[in-house]
Amino acid sequence: MLDRVFNPESIAVVGATPKEGKVGSTLLKNIIVFKDEAKTEKGVRIYAVNPHYENILGIACYPAIIQIEDRVDLAVVAVPAVNVPEVLGHCGEKGIKNVVVISAGFKEAGREGALLESELVRISEKYRVNLIGPNSLGIINTHTNLNATS
Repeated sequence: MLDRVFNPESIAVVGATPKEGKVGSTLLKNIIVFKDEAKTEKGVRIYAVNPHYENILGIACYPAIIQIEDRVDLAVVAVPAVNVPEVLGHCGEKGIKNVVVISAGFKEAGREGALLESELVRISEKYRVNLIGPNSLGIINTHTNLNATS
């Protein structure tokens, strides 16, 4: 079940950005390196998600993850905490079973953040999403060179 977390064939970076020094930029660059080094027959598909761009680093950018037509094995999320429940809900609706939330601002930030985090738990249970995070450093698989960290 977790094979698609650590060995995905398709990855969406929600909150991808071309702005240097931003988490979404670092994540996308690290995942591009994985794509280039991946030893899979079909290769790895990468999707950038950000409503403010049409293309980031040569990768087509979608306004929302729900608009990606292909199957997505892993979503890596780096958007403001208040937007994460909506993104996670879209992942669930789309059938994405593996989500890593890098975003901070949840129970470590107080009562409002704790309420947001409990909403993430509810959504992940509803859609049976494997949720890593929130406020995580991401994931690494040294066997395949997957680096979905910032």
